[in-house]
Amino acid sequence: MPRRPEPSFSLKQIVWDITATIGTENFSAIYRELEHKLRQLHKDEELYEEIPDKRTVRRIIELDIQRLPPEAVVAKLPPHVWHLRDDYEAIIQLATENIETNQQVLGEAQTKQKPYEETDHKKKMRELAKELIGEISLPWIMGSFIAELKPGQLVYADPRGHRQGPPIVIAENGEISVELSLEGRGEIGHPHKGLRSHLETGGFSGVLDKIRDWRKGGGQYLKQCHNLLAVVMGEIQGGKAKIPNDDVELNKKAGFKLSFPVTICGDAVETASGHPLGFLYEPEALTNSLWLLRYGAFGIYLAQTKKELERYQRMHKKLMAKYASEPAAKDIAELRQKLYNIRDQIYRQLQVFGDMECVPGHCELCPH
Repeated sequence: MPRRPEPSFSLKQIVWDITATIGTENFSAIYRELEHKLRQLHKDEELYEEIPDKRTVRRIIELDIQRLPPEAVVAKLPPHVWHLRDDYEAIIQLATENIETNQQVLGEAQTKQKPYEETDHKKKMRELAKELIGEISLPWIMGSFIAELKPGQLVYADPRGHRQGPPIVIAENGEISVELSLEGRGEIGHPHKGLRSHLETGGFSGVLDKIRDWRKGGGQYLKQCHNLLAVVMGEIQGGKAKIPNDDVELNKKAGFKLSFPVTICGDAVETASGHPLGFLYEPEALTNSLWLLRYGAFGIYLAQTKKELERYQRMHKKLMAKYASEPAAKDIAELRQKLYNIRDQIYRQLQVFGDMECVPGHCELCPH
């Protein structure tokens, strides 16, 4: 049987990045994520290597990174991966020494050149980088569950109407994607395209890879949330129940409200994350003949008598307990945590970019 070729350094970098994100103690999760990542890269025609066997992946994690010269670790691997090294403290010291040396060389060079001038364009690049940080966020848990996949753009808001996260675009085939201003759609020379170019040419191309991973994962996360909501709604509607696709008619028509299945799904995911919602139930008299069952701030069922609400409170509790133990809720919780980790890495890099004394890189809009 022919021996598999040695994994490339690029593939090893993917393994180390996943390991640093998930943690060395969870090898099964590392391998699952590696399989998913490589399948996606194959699909995108960015990498054609086979998925290594588990023994090889363990060797990459435990031995190959230790065999790299310290200088190579500092030069070629991002800081969040360095802790995988046994000589982590020495790596940090080496990186610090390199920064001091580079700053000294830069200082000597600057004395021979004219002072750096901050142009309006570069100020704009800083502003856009910090605005992008604010865009990279997931909707509030209750806003993550989409009842209908109607083609178009959705913008999520919390109960007070505050916008949450970037726009969500639903394609004709039902696929969901997260849209960021960094895409620079619109007229040629859009300033966001300039930011992308500055990141690419200024040593921050890795953050663009992370943003791409976050966007794809964000779409996957929202699709999984929609699928879970569809299952819960299907069970409730298995009888004669009918659930509206929104709560606009909250105070007019008796029956289930969309918040009934949405809060079940939200609690399931939060319970799988170790933080159940734990809201209180409260009946509220809207009129002499209409009673609303609230779960926290959410109106979940409207009935003609207060006594009738007791039945649906029991039903709501039962379904929350059931779906909190379903694998789908755990999968959503794990994917959300992964996206949070990627988001934190993006935040740190964009903060560094925006706070640098001289905005790095260049673009077509830079003055010549």
